[in-house]
Amino acid sequence: MQFTIAISVFSILFSINVGLNIDEYVKEIDKLSLNETFVEEYYKWSFDLFSQPDYLYGEKMNFPCNPSLGDNKTTATSVHQLRPSDVKVIGALGDSLTAALGAHAITIAGLLVENRGLSWSIGGDHNFNKVMSLPNIVKQYTPNLKGYSTKFSISFLNGQNSSNNGLNVAKSGGRSYHMLNQAQMLIDRIKADKTYDFNNDWKVVTFFVGGNDLCDFCVDTNMHTPEEFTGYVRDALDLLHASLPRTFVNLVLVLDIR
Repeated sequence: MQFTIAISVFSILFSINVGLNIDEYVKEIDKLSLNETFVEEYYKWSFDLFSQPDYLYGEKMNFPCNPSLGDNKTTATSVHQLRPSDVKVIGALGDSLTAALGAHAITIAGLLVENRGLSWSIGGDHNFNKVMSLPNIVKQYTPNLKGYSTKFSISFLNGQNSSNNGLNVAKSGGRSYHMLNQAQMLIDRIKADKTYDFNNDWKVVTFFVGGNDLCDFCVDTNMHTPEEFTGYVRDALDLLHASLPRTFVNLVLVLDIR
């Protein structure tokens, strides 16, 4: 398996070095992305590699807080009283930074894979000592936390609809004008899965988008104005507010790239 992966990646890199133009390069990547056997083997190989003790993650760190402290016998009735132990469901909207595109990439072929289980806001692979993500922190307080994504998806294939995605509805390449659709997808997914108590479970939903909008601003300054961006985000937030009871929306600001 490792030999097959190495040969495929080497073929691409060799072609680039002998003068492959960008259009041909994109075609080659597209071909690999449609080869489900290759992608599956590449993911398993990289997952095994990154699962080795201390591989790129450094030394084990103990959780710095005591999850047993505090009143765990009552449940918050207001978002202003919300504690980590109250949270039962976690979800996320956004772009490739939430889909974790290429998070385990060690070659260019890794950019075909969305390592959703490693996503900083909703990835639930491993545990806090291995992957410091929001779900792995909350799981210290709520071991039966639901909704986090695991393993991987392929952006060109199953993307948002991989069976391991949980409530990670982010899409690589997502823009602010996609967020209303993602919000509706999240709501529908929670309603459709009876393991979630739609009305009573406290939910944390991370909303992070904007990087691609900033890149597109140079292409169309009218479509990607701050006012347009704010309007799209507000529409999605309004839908979440109107449709999801007992929900804390974690709205993350756009990265300052100046």
